[in-house]
Amino acid sequence: METNNIVNTSSQLWLENLLAEKIKKNPQFSLRAFARLVDVSPAVLSRILSGKRRLTFNLAVRIADALVLGPIERDHLYSFFTGAAALERTDEDRHEKELSIDCFNAMKEWYHYGITQLLYIEAFQEDPKWIAKILSI
Repeated sequence: METNNIVNTSSQLWLENLLAEKIKKNPQFSLRAFARLVDVSPAVLSRILSGKRRLTFNLAVRIADALVLGPIERDHLYSFFTGAAALERTDEDRHEKELSIDCFNAMKEWYHYGITQLLYIEAFQEDPKWIAKILSI
């Protein structure tokens, strides 16, 4: 339970600082404008900033996408969601990681790349013997 409070406070402060930066650059910038920018209702954003609601990982991802945060800023934001809070990560994130491993496994041998390139040849044949002959394997 304490971990969630730490995550909530840290992510809340991060969001407050982000809003403060926007207001510093443009004094006319408001909570509503910020909510519109990150595609969140002003009520939800207000509750997060007041500590009545916590920033979820999914919402953090949406905010990072809307603000086009760089990799370092994203890593900083996502670092608030370690431990128990990391369990809330989306299925898409898990699949992305699995896909990366699958891609690595598929490409670790040279002939996988060769087979992929053969697909672009007009005379390509879906025959394992033909592919083996062409690649000399």
